[in-house]
Amino acid sequence: MTLKTLPFDAADALDSPEEQAALLEEAFASGDPRVVTGALGMIARARGIGKFALETGLSREALYKATGPDGNPTLTTLMGILRATGLKLSAKAARGFEGREQFAAPELQLPRSFRPPLNPGDAAPPRWSCPRHS
Repeated sequence: MTLKTLPFDAADALDSPEEQAALLEEAFASGDPRVVTGALGMIARARGIGKFALETGLSREALYKATGPDGNPTLTTLMGILRATGLKLSAKAARGFEGREQFAAPELQLPRSFRPPLNPGDAAPPRWSCPRHS
């Protein structure tokens, strides 16, 4: 007895904008551009490629190319797709990211000769007061 299978496309299950947004959010959370591209393609198929192409302002061919297995959509294409789906792109700090402080250069203690005068009455530092250049 042979096993009979039916074709399956997950795009058929993406009925609502909320489901499409959840799919795209998970795709972005993966950090893998191929997963994001696949999710965009799935959303395009769920909405109907022809209709979706009109909504995004892209041709069907451009939409297929951008969201296909080897696709690499530009930011303009991504923004067009998001605008047509009614979604928006946002950013938030990654887990464990403390902010710019961890990447800041250590504070340098410059010799007095390199510091600008604090008050207009203070004497200006000599022009080449660096010991290497004097």
